Amino acid sequence: MIYGYIRVSTQISDTRANNQTFDRQLKILHDNGVSDENIFKERISGGVSTTERPEWEKLLQVVKSGDMIIVSEMSRLARSLNDLINTVNHLISINV
Repeated sequence: MIYGYIRVSTQISDTRANNQTFDRQLKILHDNGVSDENIFKERISGGVSTTERPEWEKLLQVVKSGDMIIVSEMSRLARSLNDLINTVNHLISINV
Protein backbone atom coordinates (compact mmCIF):
# COMPACT_ATOMS: atom_id res chain seq x y z
CA MET A 1 0.00 0.00 0.00
CA ILE A 2 1.19 3.54 -0.69
CA TYR A 3 0.50 6.20 1.93
CA GLY A 4 1.18 9.90 1.96
CA TYR A 5 1.85 12.40 4.71
CA ILE A 6 1.50 16.14 4.23
CA ARG A 7 1.88 18.98 6.69
CA VAL A 8 1.52 22.74 6.70
CA SER A 9 2.61 24.93 9.58
CA THR A 10 -0.17 27.50 9.63
CA GLN A 11 -3.68 27.25 10.98
CA ILE A 12 -6.64 27.45 8.58
CA SER A 13 -7.30 31.13 9.36
CA ASP A 14 -3.70 32.00 8.38
CA THR A 15 -3.40 29.96 5.18
CA ARG A 16 -4.29 32.68 2.67
CA ALA A 17 -1.98 35.24 4.23
CA ASN A 18 0.95 32.83 4.30
CA ASN A 19 0.10 30.82 1.17
CA GLN A 20 0.25 27.59 3.17
CA THR A 21 -2.17 25.15 1.63
CA PHE A 22 -1.98 21.43 0.97
CA ASP A 23 -2.36 21.90 -2.82
CA ARG A 24 1.28 21.55 -3.92
CA GLN A 25 1.93 18.60 -1.62
CA LEU A 26 -1.31 16.89 -2.68
CA LYS A 27 -0.30 17.18 -6.34
CA ILE A 28 3.05 15.53 -5.63
CA LEU A 29 1.38 12.67 -3.77
CA HIS A 30 -1.28 12.19 -6.45
CA ASP A 31 1.43 12.23 -9.14
CA ASN A 32 3.11 9.40 -7.22
CA GLY A 33 0.00 7.24 -7.04
CA VAL A 34 -1.24 8.02 -3.53
CA SER A 35 -5.04 7.96 -3.31
CA ASP A 36 -6.89 10.51 -1.20
CA GLU A 37 -8.05 7.95 1.36
CA ASN A 38 -4.39 7.09 2.10
CA ILE A 39 -3.23 10.67 2.69
CA PHE A 40 -2.74 11.91 6.24
CA LYS A 41 -2.96 15.71 6.56
CA GLU A 42 -1.56 17.72 9.44
CA ARG A 43 -1.81 21.42 10.35
CA ILE A 44 0.87 21.76 12.97
CA SER A 45 4.11 23.67 13.47
CA GLY A 46 7.26 22.18 12.00
CA GLY A 47 8.91 22.72 15.36
CA VAL A 48 6.81 19.90 16.80
CA SER A 49 8.57 16.54 16.79
CA THR A 50 7.02 13.74 14.74
CA THR A 51 6.32 11.99 18.05
CA GLU A 52 3.80 14.74 18.84
CA ARG A 53 1.88 14.81 15.55
CA PRO A 54 -1.54 13.12 15.75
CA GLU A 55 -1.94 12.40 12.01
CA TRP A 56 1.58 10.99 11.77
CA GLU A 57 0.77 8.72 14.72
CA LYS A 58 -2.43 7.58 12.98
CA LEU A 59 -0.40 6.76 9.87
CA LEU A 60 2.02 4.69 11.93
CA GLN A 61 -0.94 2.68 13.24
CA VAL A 62 -1.96 1.53 9.74
CA VAL A 63 1.33 1.22 7.87
CA LYS A 64 2.89 -2.24 7.77
CA SER A 65 5.91 -4.03 6.38
CA GLY A 66 6.16 -3.57 2.62
CA ASP A 67 4.12 -0.35 2.58
CA MET A 68 5.52 2.93 1.29
CA ILE A 69 5.21 6.40 2.83
CA ILE A 70 5.62 9.35 0.47
CA VAL A 71 6.24 12.93 1.58
CA SER A 72 6.68 15.89 -0.75
CA GLU A 73 9.96 16.89 0.89
CA MET A 74 11.93 16.01 3.99
CA SER A 75 11.01 19.27 5.73
CA ARG A 76 7.39 18.07 5.87
CA LEU A 77 8.48 15.01 7.81
CA ALA A 78 11.31 16.20 10.05
CA ARG A 79 12.55 19.56 11.27
CA SER A 80 16.15 18.55 11.90
CA LEU A 81 18.61 15.88 10.86
CA ASN A 82 18.38 14.36 14.32
CA ASP A 83 14.57 14.22 14.08
CA LEU A 84 14.84 12.64 10.62
CA ILE A 85 17.29 10.00 11.84
CA ASN A 86 15.03 9.16 14.80
CA THR A 87 12.00 8.93 12.51
CA VAL A 88 13.75 6.65 10.02
CA ASN A 89 15.09 4.47 12.84
CA HIS A 90 11.56 4.18 14.24
CA LEU A 91 10.21 3.16 10.83
CA ILE A 92 12.94 0.54 10.55
CA SER A 93 12.14 -0.76 14.03
CA ILE A 94 8.51 -1.37 13.01
CA ASN A 95 9.61 -2.97 9.71
CA VAL A 96 8.33 -0.23 7.38
